[in-house]
Amino acid sequence: GSIRDYIHVADVARGIMAVLDNGTVGEIYNLGSGVGRNNIEVMQGIELLAAASNLPMRIRHEPARQFDVLANVLDSSKL
Repeated sequence: GSIRDYIHVADVARGIMAVLDNGTVGEIYNLGSGVGRNNIEVMQGIELLAAASNLPMRIRHEPARQFDVLANVLDSSKL
């Protein structure tokens, strides 16, 4: 499956604030974790949390879409 750079919304908010406070006008900044994970890895993590709360999960696997980028992991070192 495809690899994505998942980031917590609080980290996105902090990144935006950092750019607003210290960024350069016209510059482009990436916000990301720099760690790539596939959907199965993410769902396994969610499944552990759901099981700890006694919440059932049903996962349905779909075929890959032709237009998906195979990997998208951001370099946020400039930020």
